[in-house]
Amino acid sequence: MIRRRRRAPRAPLSLVTALLTCAVVAGAGLLATGLAVGVATPAAAASQELGSCRFHLPRNTWTIAYGVYTGSLPSKVKFLPSHGSHNIKRVEVTVPKKDVPLFLVMTAYDPVEWDLHITPGTNIAGVLVMGYHNQVVRNLPTNVPLGFSTRNDGAGDQCPREARYAYGSGDDYSNLYALIGDEFSRKINEFHGRYGAECLPKGCVVTKPAPKGIWNILLGPTPKPEDKPAADAPPLRASARLVE
Repeated sequence: MIRRRRRAPRAPLSLVTALLTCAVVAGAGLLATGLAVGVATPAAAASQELGSCRFHLPRNTWTIAYGVYTGSLPSKVKFLPSHGSHNIKRVEVTVPKKDVPLFLVMTAYDPVEWDLHITPGTNIAGVLVMGYHNQVVRNLPTNVPLGFSTRNDGAGDQCPREARYAYGSGDDYSNLYALIGDEFSRKINEFHGRYGAECLPKGCVVTKPAPKGIWNILLGPTPKPEDKPAADAPPLRASARLVE
């Protein structure tokens, strides 16, 4: 007599269906959790700091580019250590008023704090800041669109993926000129550049504290303008997170 092996009892169809449903729900929950965690990662948070170049430039826009290798004024701004250990230097930039909207382009190799002195009544359509290292912009109104592009932390939405910088004539400027044409269909109308600058453009005057005198000795030095920001001054805008 041949004995047949007994088969394990099959689970009821309803039980199998229930288990499969639980597995699908659990997998979806894990996927949703993974997406939520991804949104909170530093990389995603950093991309929000990079702004956007999705701004409208009218046909009569005048493009002014400013470029340095490094700044020459001290800055109290610092990036978090995870975004580089280079010291930030400050450059004061005088932005003129024109009869047409302006497109401002600022480029640097080192980390630079671009301290803007905007002439009242100036219409700025958009700002692009590029650098090998991270960059900071001071005194830019919050309603002006700004996009960053850095080789360290990447680029903002629709900003150039390859950050260019130039502070003089030559190949670097030619590459910058070509990039502005390719990415924004604009030409650079004005360019102001220096290797290490306290301020731009040429002939500018740096804001400095009053010279030391008897009252400075008795009452202490006069605070620098950057030490006492105006109550209504726009917040700093940076390509990466700053030390608070």
